Amino acid sequence: MTFTAPRLLLEAVFVGGFTLTIYLAFSYLFILPEYTLLFVIGGLKHALGYFTGLQRYYCKCSHHKNVKAPTPFEIVGEGALFVVLGAVLKPIQTMPLKLFLIGFSAHIIFDVLGGHRWFCKTHCMK
Repeated sequence: MTFTAPRLLLEAVFVGGFTLTIYLAFSYLFILPEYTLLFVIGGLKHALGYFTGLQRYYCKCSHHKNVKAPTPFEIVGEGALFVVLGAVLKPIQTMPLKLFLIGFSAHIIFDVLGGHRWFCKTHCMK
């Protein structure tokens, strides 16, 4: 679903903050190599966004279709996207800033490429 630029930017800031929050909580539990960490945070972000209802808000769902959970393909895909964006943002050495920017950028990229439209069509009943 494509929205107006101000709404998309506001949502992207929220997603960046959500990503940062996951990183801050997770970083105290485990120490992982950078790209492994990016992959795990990306997958967790997708799964937690689904289970907390954030994606239902985004799609304006009244309820989900028979898909009870995000698919492994979606979780792995988001993890891979985080790794790619992490490589692009490699010059940024501060991990919290990098993860905020990855979450922010991933949200905008996914919207522009139609990923959100596909997700809503696949997972939602209005």
